[in-house]
Amino acid sequence: MGRWLTILGAIVGVVILAIIAILAYAYFNLNSIIAANRGYIVARASSALGRPVQIQNIKASLGWGVKVAVRGVTVGDDPSFSQLPFLEAAGVDVDVKLLPLLSRSVKVTKLEIDQPQLRIIRSSGGTLNFSTIGGKAHAAQPSASLPQEKTNNAASLAALTVGSLRIDHGTVLYADRQSGAVPLKVSDLNLAIDNFGVNAPFDLAMSLAVMGNQQDLTVSGKVGPLMHEGRIQTTSVPIDLNVTIGPVTIAQLQAVPQLVRAIPSALSIPQPITVELKVTGSSDAPIVAVSTDFTDNQVNYDAMLSKAANVPFKFAATASRAGHTLRLEHAELVLASLRAHASDVVVEPHHYAARIDTNNFDLGPLGKVLTPLAPYNLTGSAEIHSTLRLADHQPAADGTVTLANVNARLPGSTIPPIGALSGNIQMAGNSAKLGPISFRLGTNPARLEAIAQSLRPLRASYRLNAAIVNIGELVPSRRAMGEHLNQLAITGNVNRGSRGAVYATSNLTSGSGMAAGMPYQNLNLEAIYDGSQFTISSLKLNAFQGAVAASGVASAGGDRSFNLRLTAAHLNVREVLASQRSQAANILRGSLTGNAQIGGAGRGFDQIKPTLHGTGGAVLTQGRLLGINVVGQALQKVDNLPGIGALVPASVVARHPELFRSSDTDIQNATFTFVLQGPRLVTHDLNVAAADYSLLGDGWFDMDKNIDLAARIVLSQALSTELITAKHNVAYIARPDNRIEIPLRIVGQLPKPLILPNVTVLAQRAATHAAQREVGKLLGKRGGGGLGGLIGGGTKLNPLNQLKGLFR
Repeated sequence: MGRWLTILGAIVGVVILAIIAILAYAYFNLNSIIAANRGYIVARASSALGRPVQIQNIKASLGWGVKVAVRGVTVGDDPSFSQLPFLEAAGVDVDVKLLPLLSRSVKVTKLEIDQPQLRIIRSSGGTLNFSTIGGKAHAAQPSASLPQEKTNNAASLAALTVGSLRIDHGTVLYADRQSGAVPLKVSDLNLAIDNFGVNAPFDLAMSLAVMGNQQDLTVSGKVGPLMHEGRIQTTSVPIDLNVTIGPVTIAQLQAVPQLVRAIPSALSIPQPITVELKVTGSSDAPIVAVSTDFTDNQVNYDAMLSKAANVPFKFAATASRAGHTLRLEHAELVLASLRAHASDVVVEPHHYAARIDTNNFDLGPLGKVLTPLAPYNLTGSAEIHSTLRLADHQPAADGTVTLANVNARLPGSTIPPIGALSGNIQMAGNSAKLGPISFRLGTNPARLEAIAQSLRPLRASYRLNAAIVNIGELVPSRRAMGEHLNQLAITGNVNRGSRGAVYATSNLTSGSGMAAGMPYQNLNLEAIYDGSQFTISSLKLNAFQGAVAASGVASAGGDRSFNLRLTAAHLNVREVLASQRSQAANILRGSLTGNAQIGGAGRGFDQIKPTLHGTGGAVLTQGRLLGINVVGQALQKVDNLPGIGALVPASVVARHPELFRSSDTDIQNATFTFVLQGPRLVTHDLNVAAADYSLLGDGWFDMDKNIDLAARIVLSQALSTELITAKHNVAYIARPDNRIEIPLRIVGQLPKPLILPNVTVLAQRAATHAAQREVGKLLGKRGGGGLGGLIGGGTKLNPLNQLKGLFR
């Protein structure tokens, strides 16, 4: 606004003074001066303005008044600003009353200026180039014919009045060297001034094109007086103006270099807008009342605002500026259902303050135009009464925000995740208290309290309680899982560090519930969030008839990596597997105790599975493998061994039906350690123990139930003895401790893998042991004639024939 007032003052004061100065001096002696002293007239005008003046032609006629037509007018600039003309005009027509001229007073009844061009410059020191007009004439403009008389230019200008001034199709060029901004050009300037005088206010009406080729700015009202203490003033000029900006598009405003920073590039208003202003006060301390109505317009601002046409959006304010301080006596904002009133607004370096009062507004219509809130389908109401301050980057607020029956719904959900929220937020300086606020989480009641001991830096504590929380109501994708938390209580602290990162600590307890398909009791979680990762200090719960504990870290962004330490004690394996909907729940029983250090990364299990890595160990007790009898099948598949035939006689099978006729594998105790490689667990020390045997394994199994395990079945001492007693030659495959060992391989997919005893190894072992035993017997007989007798055939017994019969 200061710029337009500067342009206005220049046009009203300087242009008129320059032209009238020429006419006044010319017509004091009309008959003789015009004819013979044209140079004298120009010199006197230059002396009066303190600027070089040039004209191409002057014509005058005399009647009841004086009519003068001047063509080709040029007024030079102060050389410290520019060498280009300050003012150029194609023509000037003026009517001057005759009688006042006789007393050296200029009373202009009509002044018309055609196509003037005015150059206004603001120096790096803040001085305007027309501020020196009316001073001493430049030495560069001497005239030997000037009379040596003392003149009072200010007095001459004070005697000037203009009844009517018209400027058509003018141009103003403005260059601000102090700010370094791109020069501004104003074109198609039309100006009408009535009752002009430098000692009194005058009427003004102006229209011009600032942001395009069409006129988009109109000004009307009163300006002046321009003279103060005998000099033309360039500051503190009294004004009372009505200003209309537009119709103009936001794109046109954004193209004006001086407005680039003031109008964000992300703001979009497709339709032209109009802004109304009332400007009073003075040119250097204006009081501006602005009003605009965007109701008919679409308004979009980045990801913050998306207003459709015909949604109410109005703004009105009255502002004043003194030095670097901007004050708003009041401001009114209407946006959808919101009616906000701001008063006592102060904006100055490092200090902002305002009083904000709103109506009790409906959140629904407002939530639809505020883009971040739109997906949540807000309903309910709110009301704000608060004083806000920001001094030296320290915020402070005193007041209350009241919320009533607020509901929010997630996209795609029919149940509001937050409903019936009601309560107050009380602010006191740099602190605040939230609640207690009652609300619903999904369909269940909850209660929240929070206290911010400091808003900047943020230091706050909170407590949340809910009798039950259904996770599926808050996260629709998990609705089918039936997850819920009973007797939920969360307490914690939130802090913001010096670098802006948020740090939060939480302690969560829940008496019972279901999470990730796992029913639990006595859940207790202690966690820390430091802006980049979650640290689980302690997680403990009872589940599956046992206990689970965990600790570790997980990143909050990026690849979502994690590294966890897990321990479990006495878990019911069937319940664990059933909770994860694993088919293995149908084949495995027992009580599991173990620990693991597991890491991975990903946003879903399909991404996580190939990245898994870690180590661990487990103990399974009172176990059973249903639908598969590993040992029974393996023993019965051992047949046609040299010197043995079938390994297990029918009599032994009859005495051990639980081993040979059961469809299951009993496991009294199983231990193993493992290395996790993606979805595969590799073990080298599987040890399964039962009453009649133990099984030692080395291999792997994976999360898709594939298995490849090299194993050895070692029968108990009692069962081994029973087999050897029933069939003596079974001793041929016994170990030195007389226990039977059966090598085998388990491959395929659970629950029906292939069980493949290694008959080849057994046959080789049986043949070797049988041969050694028979040879030993032969060597032990006497009277055989030594080795020669053994292989010569001269004895009663030929051991080669014995061996031959052995391997038939």
